[in-house]
Amino acid sequence: MTKADIVNEITKNTGIDKVTVLTTVEAFMDAVKASLSKDENVYYCKRNNKEHRN
Repeated sequence: MTKADIVNEITKNTGIDKVTVLTTVEAFMDAVKASLSKDENVYYCKRNNKEHRN
């Protein structure tokens, strides 16, 4: 899946405009790359709002 595919899928599913989604996806990817470049782990957990409370 390319970055363009990710942007298109998010845009389709949320109705948020492509420019906003692209900006957000790029910021997310930059944050992940920065963490990985510092040998930090990056975790993904699927969040279930009914089970997860702050």
